[in-house]
Amino acid sequence: MKKITLILAVLLGTVGWAATLNNIYHANYGEIDRVVLVLSSDIDYSITSRPKKLKITLRETVKGTNVVDEIFNDNQVLEAWDFQIDGEDLQFIIYTDKKYVTQKTLYYKEKQHYKLVIDIFNTLDPQTYEELMSYASYNQIIKKNQVLAQKYREKAEELKKKSAKENNEQNKHTVKKEETAQEETEANQQQIPNIQNPAISGQQQPSNNQQTLNDSLLADSVESKQEVVLAETLSPESIFVQRLEAEKEKIAQESQRQQSKTNKGASLFTKIIVVIVQLLLAFFILKIVIKLIQENIGKKKKLNHIPKIKEVNYRSEAGFGDDDFKREVIEKLKLKGWKLAEIAQELELSEGEVISYLQTNREEQKGEEGQEK
Repeated sequence: MKKITLILAVLLGTVGWAATLNNIYHANYGEIDRVVLVLSSDIDYSITSRPKKLKITLRETVKGTNVVDEIFNDNQVLEAWDFQIDGEDLQFIIYTDKKYVTQKTLYYKEKQHYKLVIDIFNTLDPQTYEELMSYASYNQIIKKNQVLAQKYREKAEELKKKSAKENNEQNKHTVKKEETAQEETEANQQQIPNIQNPAISGQQQPSNNQQTLNDSLLADSVESKQEVVLAETLSPESIFVQRLEAEKEKIAQESQRQQSKTNKGASLFTKIIVVIVQLLLAFFILKIVIKLIQENIGKKKKLNHIPKIKEVNYRSEAGFGDDDFKREVIEKLKLKGWKLAEIAQELELSEGEVISYLQTNREEQKGEEGQEK
C-alpha cells in the first residue's frame, strides 16, 4: 500500500511540474494570420516547417480541456489545426492553404501566463489589391506602424485606379466595336431592294412597265439568293469540303504511317550496325586480353627455367670461417686501417679474440723469420 501511494505521489508530482496549454486563439488579416498559444508556465519548444504544414513541439506540456482541434472554412491562410501526444511532449500542428511564410516567433511572459505568438503569411511580397490591404491592416493593428500601413493603402489605391482605367478603356473599345458592327449591318440592309407583293400591300396595281421592272428585280433577287446558296454550299462547313478535309487527313495519316515504318526500318538497321560494332570491339578486346595473359604466362615460365645461383656460405657452424680465415681477414682489415672495435663488430667477435688472432699472426711471422735465418 505504501509503494502504491508513493508511486501515485510521484506521478502527481510529475503532472504538477508539467506545463499546460490553456488556450489557443488567432486573428485573421486577409493574407496574414496571427496564432497565439497561452501556456501556464515557461517551457522549451521547437518549430518544424514543411510545405503547407507547421509543427510546434511543446516540451513536457499537456493539453488543457478548453483546447480542441479546429477546421477553418473561410480563412485564406489557415486550413485546420490539431494535436498529437509524443511521450511527455505535446505537438501542435497547423495546416495552411498555401505555402506559408513565418517571421520570427514571439515568446514572452504576460502576468501569470506565457504566450507563444506565430505570424503566418501567404506571401512576403504583396502584389494584388487584397494582399496590400491585408498588409495595411496587419501593420496598423499588430505592428502599430501607421506610416507603413498608409504606404500599403496608397499602393493598393493606385493599383485599384490603374485596374479601373484599364477596364474603362476596354469597355470603350468594346462599345466602339459594337457600334461599327451595327453600322455595317444597317449599310448592308439598305443595299437590298425592297420588293413587295402589290396584292398583299393593298397598293394600286402597277402598270405594264412597272410590272416588267418588278419582275426583273425579282429575277435578280432570285439569282442573288442562288448565288448565296451556292456560296454556302462551297463554304468550309459544307459536306463536300468536310469530305475533302477527311480525305486529306486520311492521306496525311497514311503518309505518317509510311514515314513511321521507314523510320522504324532505319532505326532497326542502325541498331543492328551498333550491335555488330559492339561485338567486334568486344572480340578485339578479348583477343588483346588473351594475348597479354599468354605473354605473362610465358614470362613466368622463362623465369622458372633460370637456374638458381647457390649462395656461398662463408660462415662455418662455429662462426665466420675457420681460425686461419679469421686471422687472414683480421690482418687485412687491420692493414686497411680498421679499428679493433670495428673489426670485432664486423666478424661478430670480441675485441679480445681479435687481439688474440693478431698476436697469433705475429708469432707465426716471427717463427717463419727465425727459420729463414
